[in-house]
Amino acid sequence: EPDSTPTTLDDFLDSIASGHFNQMVLNFYANHSFWDDAPKQWLVHTVNTPWASEDQMTLNLPYWKHYDTVLAALQARGIVAHVMIMVENKNVNWPAQESKADDLFWSTVINRFQSFPNLVWDVSKEAHNLPASYWATRYALIEKLDAHKRLRTVHTLESKADFVPLEQHDCQFISHQAHYKHNRSGYHGHILRMRDLYPTKPILNIEFLYEMGQLHTCKFTSSLSWLSC
Repeated sequence: EPDSTPTTLDDFLDSIASGHFNQMVLNFYANHSFWDDAPKQWLVHTVNTPWASEDQMTLNLPYWKHYDTVLAALQARGIVAHVMIMVENKNVNWPAQESKADDLFWSTVINRFQSFPNLVWDVSKEAHNLPASYWATRYALIEKLDAHKRLRTVHTLESKADFVPLEQHDCQFISHQAHYKHNRSGYHGHILRMRDLYPTKPILNIEFLYEMGQLHTCKFTSSLSWLSC
């Protein structure tokens, strides 16, 4: 008989589903941040990466199979997986842009995961750290390979004007970050500017507040009492 003992993944996702959340933003792969002053003893570079060779032309199949399991577990609970394929501020040694290894990575992500009906493509977290022209090539690859035409977006900053044409052309909805604690006086103005820039598209603020969690490790966090909200 299959082992029915709940796994760490099952327990975690059950706790999310019990709160009636129906979307999760997650990286495909990331290491730790580089800006924290907190001790790093619990932040280690994992040896379990998407790649199995130094040239990144051989993929680590167990890693990809585990991600299959994650997406299927989210689907079973009715949770949309907003997958950030890359992340540009988490110390990852990504393949060189538009190299054979880069195209192999992207084509495998798209071909392997596009069949999950609960999937949203987000080309990268903090995408503004690379040129918008590079992301245009990645959107072209998604357009070419994704037979299911899943929703597409990108995580970037309002201040990056060169990303506006990219978002207007290649995104079905807009994923931005506006932190109320950093910009209280201009928050309403930000919302109005976003509405004017993208009048026909839904706009999600997917990174904000930075409330403090169990591990008080990030100098950007602040204590937030949910009882007073």
